[in-house]
Amino acid sequence: MAALLKHIPQEEESFLESQAGQEWLAEAADDLLHRRNVEAPNAVGKPKVLVSFNRLTEALAEHNATQLDAGRCVEQILIAIIAVGPGHPLFTLAARAVGGESVVPDLAYNLATPHADTYRDAAREAARIEQECGF
Repeated sequence: MAALLKHIPQEEESFLESQAGQEWLAEAADDLLHRRNVEAPNAVGKPKVLVSFNRLTEALAEHNATQLDAGRCVEQILIAIIAVGPGHPLFTLAARAVGGESVVPDLAYNLATPHADTYRDAAREAARIEQECGF
């Protein structure tokens, strides 16, 4: 995501309306699908977690509340299979179990979307501090 920092729009338009925002959203959703947290940079400390992978698991559990037993890690298994994509032999079954192959990616996008402007602001601040401090 560091490459996106160079393309952060300086205007106050919604970050998601920019090409960089759409790229960030795609990467953020991909991070969640691949068991990584979505984080905002911080030049002087630990990155801020905007959405944890666990939240995607919870969102899928909420989505499937009447269909699956959340106590058996079924959601995490389904997310892992769907993240691999159609090349996985169980992809069709996993997609069918959650209601379609776009359900989990859509949940990931929906979880990351509200954090786009927070990411943009944190990235700007991190870039400003790095430029001022020279590190």
